[in-house]
Amino acid sequence: MINYYGSLCTTMYELLHPHAPEDELQFYLQYAKKEMKILEPLCGSGRFLVPFLERGFNITGFDMSEEMLKELYKKAPKAKVFQSSIEKFSPKEKYDYIFITSGSF
Repeated sequence: MINYYGSLCTTMYELLHPHAPEDELQFYLQYAKKEMKILEPLCGSGRFLVPFLERGFNITGFDMSEEMLKELYKKAPKAKVFQSSIEKFSPKEKYDYIFITSGSF
């Protein structure tokens, strides 16, 4: 699998985007409910996924970049994430809410 976000790209991304913009985070949160199973494709280093976890949501994510997922695990070691491209994603579960954040494509 091609890893588009290697260590240098991941480091730069973290420097430029350490946190989710609050207005964007609130936009995605307004549609979430605690009892939902949530999926964030293209979750990267977790700038949206981690705040959802911190608020007690049941969220799973995936990303094709191993380096970005390593960064996510530093922030949330128990996060439910896996490595996959969006083209090859084949869910074994059903989700109530799926969101892809702006800038992910």
